[in-house]
Amino acid sequence: MAQISTVEYETTIFTLPPDNIGPNKATLLHARTKNNNSNFYKAILYIHGFIDYYFHDHVCMRFLEKGYDFYALDLRKCGRSIISPEHDQYKHYCNDLREYDEEITLAIEHITKEAKTQNRKILLFGHSTGGLIATLYASSGSRNADIDAVILNSPYLSIVESTAIESALLTVLRKLKISQDVDAGWYGRSVHVSDRGEWNFDLNKIPIDTVRLHGSFFSAVHRIHQDLIKGRIKMKCPVLLMCSNRSMHAEKQWRDEYGEADIVVNVKAMRCAATMISSQVTIYEIENAKHDIFLSKQSVREKAFDLMFRWLRHLEEDCYVAVDESVNLTYTNDDIRLCTIQRTIPQQTIGVVFHYFAPQRFHYITLTEDSPPSLTRRAGLKSFDRIIFLNGVNIENDTCDDMLFRFDTARHLPIQMLVCSPATYEHYKTNKKQFHLDLPSIQHVKPVFATSTSDFDADTTSVSIDNESFYAVRWENSNIVSTVSQSAVFKSPQYTHLNDICCIKTAGQYKKGQIILKGSRHDCEKLKTPYFASKIGNVFGTFSKFFIRKTPNGSHVTNLQSDTIQTDLTIHHTNDNNTSTRTTLEELPNELFYCIFTFIDIQHLYKAFGELNSRLNHNIQSYKNFSLIFDDKVDLLLMNSYAPYVTRLIIPTSIHCDFKQFPNLHELILCTENSQQFAQIQPNVIPNLTRLSFLLGSKFTLPQELTWDIFSNQFPSLRHVSFGCINVSLRNSWTKSPSLQFVSILSCKPMCIPAILTACPNLQHLQVNILYNDHNDLITSSSPLNHPLRRLTLWSDYAELTFDAIDNILTYTLNIESFYLQTIYSMSLIDLAHDLVRRLHYLSRFDCYIREKLTKNDRINNLTDLHQIHPCFHRVQSIEENDKFRVLATK
Repeated sequence: MAQISTVEYETTIFTLPPDNIGPNKATLLHARTKNNNSNFYKAILYIHGFIDYYFHDHVCMRFLEKGYDFYALDLRKCGRSIISPEHDQYKHYCNDLREYDEEITLAIEHITKEAKTQNRKILLFGHSTGGLIATLYASSGSRNADIDAVILNSPYLSIVESTAIESALLTVLRKLKISQDVDAGWYGRSVHVSDRGEWNFDLNKIPIDTVRLHGSFFSAVHRIHQDLIKGRIKMKCPVLLMCSNRSMHAEKQWRDEYGEADIVVNVKAMRCAATMISSQVTIYEIENAKHDIFLSKQSVREKAFDLMFRWLRHLEEDCYVAVDESVNLTYTNDDIRLCTIQRTIPQQTIGVVFHYFAPQRFHYITLTEDSPPSLTRRAGLKSFDRIIFLNGVNIENDTCDDMLFRFDTARHLPIQMLVCSPATYEHYKTNKKQFHLDLPSIQHVKPVFATSTSDFDADTTSVSIDNESFYAVRWENSNIVSTVSQSAVFKSPQYTHLNDICCIKTAGQYKKGQIILKGSRHDCEKLKTPYFASKIGNVFGTFSKFFIRKTPNGSHVTNLQSDTIQTDLTIHHTNDNNTSTRTTLEELPNELFYCIFTFIDIQHLYKAFGELNSRLNHNIQSYKNFSLIFDDKVDLLLMNSYAPYVTRLIIPTSIHCDFKQFPNLHELILCTENSQQFAQIQPNVIPNLTRLSFLLGSKFTLPQELTWDIFSNQFPSLRHVSFGCINVSLRNSWTKSPSLQFVSILSCKPMCIPAILTACPNLQHLQVNILYNDHNDLITSSSPLNHPLRRLTLWSDYAELTFDAIDNILTYTLNIESFYLQTIYSMSLIDLAHDLVRRLHYLSRFDCYIREKLTKNDRINNLTDLHQIHPCFHRVQSIEENDKFRVLATK
C-alpha cells in the first residue's frame, strides 16, 4: 500500500457559472516548496483524467523537492468539485472541452499572483483526458502564453482501446448524446489497494466497478480529435509525452500482464497523434508502465521520474548550461556539418528537441534517440550541436518562436541544418569569425530519409530501390523540368507522392526538386522543359566551368583567365534514335536568350553569360525584368557588375544591403525586420519604386514616417503595396497618392478603410484582414461615396464582421465588381446577399468562406433562395455543417 504523505495543501474554491445541470465549482490545491529560488518561481499545474481526481501526493512531493510549487485542479463535476449527490451522476459531464478553459485560466491567474514580480516558469501537467484538455488549453486557451512547457502522462489524444461492440456503443452515445452505465473494466481495480493495486483513493470519487458514460462528453472529445487530425491544435511550447511501451485490450479474465501495459489508450495511435501537436515533442516510452505512468510499480515510476526531471533540467535556462559534461570543448579544427533529413510525412518528428540558451543567445539541439542507427545520428547530428542555418536561412538572430515558426512552416520540405560543435561555435564567436554556407571546412553529410512513418523506426536502409522507375522533377527556384531515376531521390518510394519536394542527387550534388510525375522514362520525358530551357539547365554546370573566372578555393587553384573563354560551346540535341545535331550558342536568337533569362537567377546568369561577348552583354543590359534574391550567398564583388540591371529585389536576410546600388529597382520585397533597410526606403534612394511588399506578418507595424511617404505621393510611381499593420494616427495629414492601385493590409480596423480610400483615389483592389472589430467603432469619414474601387477582399478569421460593419464599409465602395468575404457570421446570409445587391449595382462576382453560426433550426437549409437573389451567388455551397454551424463557400 502506498505510504500516506504529510503534504499540506492550501485550498482555493473557484465559483463557476451554472449550466443545465446546476451550479459549478472547481477546486485548486496548492503545496508550497521549501526549496524555492528567491529570484525564480517554478510551478506546475496538475490536471487529472476522466472520472478522476487528484490524489498523487507522491508526485507532488517529488516536484516540491525540485523547487516547484505544486498545484492540482479538480475540474468541475469531478472529485472535490462535486457539489451535490446529484452531481455524482454527472462526473466529467460537459458539452465542450473548452468549458474547462475557465477554471484553468483562474488557476493560472492565481499562480501568477503567487509568483509576484519574480521571473516564473509554469508547467501544465495533464493525465489521460486531462492531457487532451491541457493540450487544447496550451494551444488556444486565454492564458496559454503563460505556459512554458507541457507534460503529458498518457494523454487521450486518440481513441481508447475497445472492441467493436464497445466502439459501436460509444458511437451511439456520442451521436445521440445519451448517458449509459457500463462496466468500469480492469484498470481502476488494477491500481486500487482493495484489489490488485497499491493506491488508496476515494472510491466515491473514482468508481472502479461501474461508471456512467455521457454521450455529450464523447461528442466533445470527438470534435477535438478531429481538430487535432486536421492540424488545428498546435502548441508552441516544449512538450514531454510519457507513455507505456505497449497497449493491450483487457478481456474479462484478468491477466498479470494487464498490470504492465496501457489497457485504456492505444499507445501507437497516441504517439502518432503527438507528432501533430507541436514541433517540440519529446516522447519517452516507459517499459511495463500502466496507463497512469506514476501509478505503475515503484521501479517503473522511478524511471519515469528520472526521465521527466532530466527533461525539465534542460528547460531551466537560469541554471542549466547548454553543454553536456561529456562534450569536448577543446578546439582543434572546424566541426561544421550540413545535415539533411527527408521525412516520410510532414507530421513526422525527426528525433530532436530544439533549445534556446537565452544568456548567450544561441539555438542548439538534443537528440531524443541517440542509438547509432537512428535517423538523426545517420544525418550527422549530435546532441548539443549549435544550429546556425535552417533551410538555407541564418537563424542566429532569431528568437525561439521565430526559429520554431520557420521549422513548422517548412514541414513539407527536406530539413537542412548547418550545425557545429560547441567547441567550434565558441572558437568562431571568440575570434569574431562569421558562419556562412560557403565555408570550405563544411562537411556535406549525405542526406538521409526515413523509411517509415514511425518516429521510433530504426530507419535502416533496407528499402527497395530500382532504376526502372522515374520521376519528372521541377527544380527549386527554377522552371526547369528534368527526368531522374527513383534511386536518385532521397525518399522511400512508397511514401513519395506527386508535389512532394525532395532532396535529389544530380551530377554529384544534392538539390531540391518537386515531383510532378511518377512513371516510365518515356512518360517523364514528355514533361521536360522545352528543349532550349532544359538544355540550358542541364549544361549550366558546364557554363560555370567554362565562363567563370575561378579564384583560389581551399586546395583548388586554377590559372584559367577570362581572356581564354571558350565561345563556341555547343549544345547537343538527342532523340530516341540516338542521332544528334550541334547548335552553337551564337546561333540562338535574342528572343531565346530572353526566354532563358527568365529561368535563371541574375547572379547565376551573370556568372554564365556576363562578359562572354558584346552581343550577350547587350542582351543582358537591354532585358528589363531581372530579379535578385539578396542573401548570404551573394557575391558582393560580382554584384557590382549586374546591380544596374536588377529591377526586382528580394531580401530574406538581415545582412546590410545598399539600395543605391540598384538604380533601376522597381520592386522591393522585405522578409526580415531591419531598421537600416527601412531607413533606405526613400524617394531619393528608390525613385522608380512601383511595388513594395513587407512579408513580416500581421503584427509588424510600418514606421509612421514611411506610412506617410507611401500615402502622400512621395513615391509617384508606386502602384502596389503590401503591409502587416499600419499606423493611421497621421491620416488627416496624408496627401493623395494617385498612382496606388493595390493595397493589402494584414491587420486593419474598419475605421482605417476610408482613410486609405481617400488617400488612394485610383485604387482598384483593396485587401484587408480585420483582426479585431469593435462593434461601436463604425466608420465615420468624409471619404467620397463614389470611389472607383473595383475589387474588395475582406477577411477575418477570429472577429465576426457583422452586417452593420460590412454594410458600413460598402457605403464607400459602391462600384465594386468583385467581392470576397471570409468571416464568422451569426446572421442569415440571405439578408447580407440582398444588401450586397442593393448596395453594389456593378457586382458580377462574389466569393466567400463564411462560418455561419446558426443552429440547424435557425438557418435556411435550402440554398436555392440564396442562389436566386443574383447570379453571382450561384456558386455558394455548404461544404461542412453540423447542428451548431455550417461553412458556406464558393467553388
